[in-house]
Amino acid sequence: MTFGGICITTPDAPRLAAFYRALFQREPLVEGSHYGFGSVSVWDPGDAEAPRSNPVWLQCFDPDIDALYQRLLRDIPDIHIIAPPERKPWGAYSLWISDPDGNRIAVAQAESGPAREALEEAEGALLSTLRKCEKIQAGGKLPPSQSTLLNRRVRALRLALGLIDERKAAMGGSFGPDCP
Repeated sequence: MTFGGICITTPDAPRLAAFYRALFQREPLVEGSHYGFGSVSVWDPGDAEAPRSNPVWLQCFDPDIDALYQRLLRDIPDIHIIAPPERKPWGAYSLWISDPDGNRIAVAQAESGPAREALEEAEGALLSTLRKCEKIQAGGKLPPSQSTLLNRRVRALRLALGLIDERKAAMGGSFGPDCP
């Protein structure tokens, strides 16, 4: 199974589509009361009652949160800001907004470039080394002193990989670092 996207139901699809058009800076594919923006769609289900509890946050990324914030204030004057750009305790630099129906959106800064590439290169090298160490560990044929040293190395590699995962998440990784 693969994730295809999210459809936001609303009794006023044109109004909500206008918000997402300004937010994403792109025109939707329109089919009747369905407005598609790639993996996010807005739809008026007509007579069917749309749930209104809004328990889901949309997670988006942008390379420049401060510039995005200024653009949103300019382009969507009545935008509801839940939290202006700030560094969250878990490391993400983000802003939180909601659309006109109250659906919440977290936008985290997605860093890229040399820092991220260096982390990914280090992660690859550490994973390769860890797999080799685990293979030796599984063989169980080392003298006690070498086994102790290998166990320490495996723990250190796992710790380093965990730190890389945390940093990548704070940079805007694929697991949504800014979920409240």
